Amino acid sequence: YKQATEVQEEMLSIIKTTHARHETEWTLAYVEYTHLSRQATAVERLLAIVESMQKNEQGAPVDSTYRNYFDTYGTMCHNLGVDKLESDRRLAYTYFLQATTIHWQGRAKSFLSLTELSASNPKQMVEYGERALELSEQLAPEELVRLHRFLVDGYRRLREVNKARIYFEKLKVLQQDGPNGSSEK
Repeated sequence: YKQATEVQEEMLSIIKTTHARHETEWTLAYVEYTHLSRQATAVERLLAIVESMQKNEQGAPVDSTYRNYFDTYGTMCHNLGVDKLESDRRLAYTYFLQATTIHWQGRAKSFLSLTELSASNPKQMVEYGERALELSEQLAPEELVRLHRFLVDGYRRLREVNKARIYFEKLKVLQQDGPNGSSEK
C-alpha cells in the first residue's frame, strides 16, 4: 500500500483535470485511512476536496458524483471521534463536530455523539439533540431511544417541563415499539 500511495502522489503532479485529481486524492485518503494508519492525513486530504466543492443551500455537493467524498469524509471524522472517546474526549468532540459541518448520510450519529458528550451542559446537549432529531431517519431505533432520553434529561434540567414531558411521551412510545416498528407484548 505504501508503494501504491507513492505512485499516486507522483501522479498528482501530472494530472490535469480537477475531477481526476480529486479521484486520486480520494483514493489516497482511503488507503491512508484504512491501510496505513494515517487517519489524520487522510481526513485533511478529504477536507481539502470537500471544501473546494460547490455546495447547495443544504451544504450538499452540487455535483452528485462527489456525494461519496462527503460521506467518506463524514464517516472518517465520526469514526475518529469514536476511536478517541476513551483517550481524549475533547479531540473526540472536535472530530464529531467536524463531521457535522458537512452534509453526509450519517450526520445524525455525530450529533447524537455530541449530545452525549455535552451531558454536563444541558443547553448544548438539547441543541445537539434537536439537530440529531431533525435527521432522525439516519438513526437506528436504539439510537432514537438514547436521543430521546437525553432530550428528556436536558429539558428537565433546563426546567422546560412541557418539552421534557413531550419527549418523555415519545420515549415511552419508542420503547414500546419493537425493532420493526410494531409494538411488542
